[in-house]
Amino acid sequence: MSLQNFTAVVAPPDGVDWRLRARCRSEGMDVFFPPDGESKPRRIERERAAKDICAACPVIDLCRDHALASKESHGVWGGMSESDRRKSASIGREIRFRSLQLLQRYQQD
Repeated sequence: MSLQNFTAVVAPPDGVDWRLRARCRSEGMDVFFPPDGESKPRRIERERAAKDICAACPVIDLCRDHALASKESHGVWGGMSESDRRKSASIGREIRFRSLQLLQRYQQD
């Protein structure tokens, strides 16, 4: 059974896997994952639609954390596209690098 067959999501009790509460469960996965050969204008449109769905999702933060921690390389997760996650990872590396530099300077003084 594919996720596309679900038409409604009833919020399960606390402690149940966050994915069961995700708003995307009632949507087609083609909104969140690109088809082969997708054009740039179509990608922008698809990602915007996926992010709109994510914006109203009760588990957006958990989904985003999962995507970043597991380094998901495809699709929109937690309101972030593939390129958003790459940028986020790059910014995180830059912040850690600068923090380390500041710490080293502080320890030298």
